[in-house]
Amino acid sequence: MQPAFTPAAHILWDAIPQHFQEQVLQNVWCPHCGDMNTMTDFTGEVHGKSLVLGGKCVTCRGKGARVLEGAPVSEALQPGDKVTWWNRMAGGDYVYPVQATVLTVTAKQVKIEADDDGKIVLRYVPPESLQRQG
Repeated sequence: MQPAFTPAAHILWDAIPQHFQEQVLQNVWCPHCGDMNTMTDFTGEVHGKSLVLGGKCVTCRGKGARVLEGAPVSEALQPGDKVTWWNRMAGGDYVYPVQATVLTVTAKQVKIEADDDGKIVLRYVPPESLQRQG
């Protein structure tokens, strides 16, 4: 069965190396079993800057979840880096992830090239709105 993800969750999940995806799914706390188990039949959604996986415990089939919090950029960005741009919707607090490539970096802003719904755009964004992929 193919896991069901929102489009935003797909972007974040696909940015995680496969070996780490497997580790995440094999180390999920089951509140019903009171132990760490593997999650199956999982889905994914984005809440804030976090990826939330929901699914079933492989042992008891009870519902469980795993939250992967969005990490701040810890190293200086360089041109060519692949990043997730947390694009803020106009007039609100809702953000959604967009895949982008760093073009130039200054002290206050980063120029990126992003694929925003199939349209390639150039944007100048604050570094805190970017998250390194992989």
